[in-house]
Amino acid sequence: MILCLVLLLAATGQPQTAKNESDFGYSAKVKTVPEDKNRYISQGAKRFPNFIIGGQPVDSVEKWPWQALIYYHTTDGRPFWCGGTLISKRHILTAAHCAIDMIEEQSLVSMGVISVDRQRSGFQGRTISKITTHPEYNPSSYKADIAVLEVDNAFVLSRAVSPVQLLFDDDQVLNSTNSLIATGWGAYDPNLPQKESKELREVRLPIIPLPKCITLWEKLKSSLNVDDTVICAGGEGKGTGPGDSGGPLLAFHNNTYVQVGVASFGDNEGSGLYYQDKYPGVYTRISAYCDFIKESTENMATCRDTITMHYITIIIVAIVFCAQFH
Repeated sequence: MILCLVLLLAATGQPQTAKNESDFGYSAKVKTVPEDKNRYISQGAKRFPNFIIGGQPVDSVEKWPWQALIYYHTTDGRPFWCGGTLISKRHILTAAHCAIDMIEEQSLVSMGVISVDRQRSGFQGRTISKITTHPEYNPSSYKADIAVLEVDNAFVLSRAVSPVQLLFDDDQVLNSTNSLIATGWGAYDPNLPQKESKELREVRLPIIPLPKCITLWEKLKSSLNVDDTVICAGGEGKGTGPGDSGGPLLAFHNNTYVQVGVASFGDNEGSGLYYQDKYPGVYTRISAYCDFIKESTENMATCRDTITMHYITIIIVAIVFCAQFH
């Protein structure tokens, strides 16, 4: 019981420092690719436009319970999928460039899934009933590339289906780590074009400081939006691709994962897919759009501050621990 009191009193202390866990519609012209990577690049860029690069398969549906798979057809009938995240029982966060072409009631959201062609225990599917893209979204620059989807029936929360936490102020988190995690679906080996993987994959990405990211994208003579409303990440042989659009960029903070970004754009041609340290992936920064999320979900999903999350985490641990004595 003394330990229970200690844990509860800790909730009034100072927040802990985060500890580390171990549409890509723009195509820049590139000229040189190392010989040993030619096969990787050519097949990865042309045949497999939608894969987590340099990642590994996710072994449990409970590891990333907020991961959503969104199937949709565009107005011209073409089928697509995008990633997303559950932020309330009824709402999915994704990229505006995914949502802009969706048709309500003809688009589906799958939760509790790590394979696109196998349903496991815990799988839940819903139809999208409402689509809200950010009013300032610009399809030319990818400014405000964020959207909220509402489903027809609430998801039943479980260990396999659970909302992700969002931060109102992510400065402390981003300043206390040098890498983030991205998740998405796609090919597991670009060298084997006949052997497609439909499994959810994850990859740890180095953070690229914003000033450096701006400079790199300026070298590409890009008009795309790279400012303090985005996060840049990627490394050599590590990054995200088009089919990962709308999916999460995650940070480990106060013993839990929080979503800090939404996969937005990058270079999807040639060596740009491989060298994401030189052609960074760009992610919409969620903390810049907390008001939009709150309004679009009618307060069902809100961003939290780091101190509140610290208190909640400690209190939950204390309650679970103390419950063992009753």
